[in-house]
Amino acid sequence: MQLVGKNGTGKTTLCNVLTGLYQDYTGVLKYNGVSAKRYDMEKLRKKRIALIEQEPEMLQDTLYKNIALDLDIPKSLVQHLIKEWFDDTSFYDLDMKIKERSNNLSGGEKEKIAILRTLVRNPDIIIMDEPTASLDQNSCDRLESLILDNWKDKILIIITHDERMIHICDYKIQL
Repeated sequence: MQLVGKNGTGKTTLCNVLTGLYQDYTGVLKYNGVSAKRYDMEKLRKKRIALIEQEPEMLQDTLYKNIALDLDIPKSLVQHLIKEWFDDTSFYDLDMKIKERSNNLSGGEKEKIAILRTLVRNPDIIIMDEPTASLDQNSCDRLESLILDNWKDKILIIITHDERMIHICDYKIQL
């Protein structure tokens, strides 16, 4: 599903409600027919829901830790994914340190790390807030292939102004 709207229409706020980051809302939010208020939203976010933010947060740690987080992901899998996504061979070093405030990464590099983080987690619901804003055309094409090849059985919500993404979505909602 593609969610579009002008600035200030509540697209990002809706993402934060859906992921449980905002708990102060009116109405009812349900997951599998059960009120979201009955779930431990932190656990749900860790296991079932992924949010790829406009400006993904990075740990001041290694590249591997930023992708695997607290999951036991084989380094060989992470290495394979990095080689698919990063043209810059300096990213092939899983022990590369992400500096404070991740100032040694571009916006596109952070976005790619967040996408890989989501790919290895394999959640049921994926919410992407402006996923192509910092990506070059080649990376946008890779993202499209990733979605079509790996996430076609997932619930995917893409908040974007990028018309290139509309053809991969079943629905478009205008706010």
